Amino acid sequence: MIARERADRLLQWLVGAKGGERVIRFEESGQWFRCSVPDDSLWGTVVDLLLFDVYERSGLRLVDHKGTVVDAGAHVGIFSLKASVHAKRVIALEPHPNNFRALQSNLAVNNVSNVTCVRGALGTGASERFLFEGRSSIAASLDASDGRSHPVDIVSLEELVSEAGAVDLLKLNIEGSEFEVIEDTSQDTLRKIQAIAGELHLRGRASLEKAVVTKLESAGFQVAVLPPFFYLWKDPLSRLLRNWHRVEDLRRLKLSVLALFTAAAAVEPFLDVRERMNVEGLKFLYARRR
Repeated sequence: MIARERADRLLQWLVGAKGGERVIRFEESGQWFRCSVPDDSLWGTVVDLLLFDVYERSGLRLVDHKGTVVDAGAHVGIFSLKASVHAKRVIALEPHPNNFRALQSNLAVNNVSNVTCVRGALGTGASERFLFEGRSSIAASLDASDGRSHPVDIVSLEELVSEAGAVDLLKLNIEGSEFEVIEDTSQDTLRKIQAIAGELHLRGRASLEKAVVTKLESAGFQVAVLPPFFYLWKDPLSRLLRNWHRVEDLRRLKLSVLALFTAAAAVEPFLDVRERMNVEGLKFLYARRR
């Protein structure tokens, strides 16, 4: 817990977060968007989604998914806005009430009409559960038991695919619920999904990784589980430089990313700082049809 709090404080200081909103502008395939983002999530949204394109690895590219894209854990809509340029339809699920309002506002400001917003959480079990606040606006979770909470509707992957039809790409950022969702989904439903990109929160759940991979492989997916970018150096920095001008301004954030990743690479032979930074045991899952 202490390590996580220290890592959070460091990242918030680096990006200059003050607990407010930040308006950003970014480009996707020639189209520019304006988006209001809580500044406590700049690292997890702007860095991951815009500077690093974390869900586009292991052969997955957003430009290739032109059917229905499901954005589970949509937050304030950055990934949904990016996907809207390429996809015929985007379904954005976001359970947190504040994030959901911001998601709707960001879509309206950008005149995006092919994104359907769903106020709910991808999950299993009861039709209504409680969403617990996290350490930042991107960290609210069903997989908790204390703190401030909000009742939320639960949408199963079974009913989502049943209503939406075939899914071209399923993006998962659901803070630990990914294991129950995949485990509870039938093989027939999984076969209606062409690709999956998402986070695996493995702290305290390391034994579940193999079960997820096995389940997806048996449904006909080719699966890769990769470390976060802060375990690497060349790939994230080449992405940062490539995407530098696709995000307007935010010079402090960009320079902080450049400095932090370079410093981590330099001290790695002497001190395992990356493992200390990975307080959630985070890995990334990429699955696509063979």
